[in-house]
This record gives sequence, structure tokens and C-alpha cells, in this order.
Amino acid sequence: MKQILDKIISADKLESIEPTVLESGPCKQNIIHEKDVHLNTLPAPWIHKDDGGKYIQTYGMHVVQSPDGKWTNWSIARAMIKDDKHLVGLVIPPQHIWQIKELWRKEGKDCPWALCFGVPPAAIMTSSMPIPDGVSEADYIGVFIGESIPVVKCETNDLLVPATSEIVFEGFLSVTDTAPEGPFAWYTRSTA
Repeated sequence: MKQILDKIISADKLESIEPTVLESGPCKQNIIHEKDVHLNTLPAPWIHKDDGGKYIQTYGMHVVQSPDGKWTNWSIARAMIKDDKHLVGLVIPPQHIWQIKELWRKEGKDCPWALCFGVPPAAIMTSSMPIPDGVSEADYIGVFIGESIPVVKCETNDLLVPATSEIVFEGFLSVTDTAPEGPFAWYTRSTA
């Protein structure tokens, strides 16, 4: 455990190792296009009786990028199924996903977005860390594991996602639309 903690602590002082962009990867083996997507048919649990809906996302990884392409954020944030084609999530200040959404709002455009499930353990671990503003988790992972992580370009936008992801959702994070989300009960039996 000490070795892991030492590696985490020292990673921000080392030169980043950028991801390796591949032409294809395991996450591209089965592609379902928008017209065939039906979120309500996917296994998404209603975890607690007081939840606001079915939460498909409690441990996947959101991917967003600043409009200038200089900052990519990989983060964990819950997402609830709103209807057959939409998810709704809690995107609030000062989260990095919120900061990037605000940059897109200033551009007057929706934010390209991906949600990855079944990512490498180092990716999910890094996406939950308090990485400094402006630092891309994909570069940090390389330092953390000592090698470049393989990524592929999404089908519908320019975001790069872990090539070995089991499932990747692609779409946009609206900068104008809002919808009710939650409550979501935590293991402490409190709701947020």
C-alpha cells in the first residue's frame, strides 16, 4: 500500500506520459447507433427505494474536453436515466466537468461527452482523484502506471476514451437544458 501511495503522491512532480492513440480497440467491437439506443432496456438498478430513478452510472467515467482541446477531464459522477435517449446528472461547481461545461456554454455550444464503463482500474482510480484544474487525467495515468494508456477516438466526437472500455456512451452535455435529478441515497442512508 505504501508503494501505491508514494506513486500517487510523486506522480504530479513527474513529466506526464500522454496516452497512445490507437485506430481501434475492444470498445469498438459492437457499435450501436443512436436510432437503436434505448436506455430503458439496459440493466440500470433502482438502488434505494427513495432514489429519484434508475442510476446507470455510479462507477463509470465521464469524459469531457475544453473547447480549445487543452484540458480533458475524466471523472466519476452519477447519472440517472431520464428517458429512452437521455441521462441526467449532477454537474455542479466546482467540479471539473462543470468547469468545462461552462467553457462550452460561453462558446454557445453543447459539450461533447462520453461515459465509459469497464475502464482500466488505474483510469477509474485516477478519475476519482483531486487532480489540479487544467491537468488531464489521461496524462496523469501514464505517470501513475509508468506507461502510456491506449485510447481511441469516439465515433461521434473527437474525445479520446480508454480503448479497453467495455461500454462507451457518446453524446453531448447540454449547456442549457436542465432536468430533475435525484435524490440518490448513499450507503449512509442519507440522500443528496
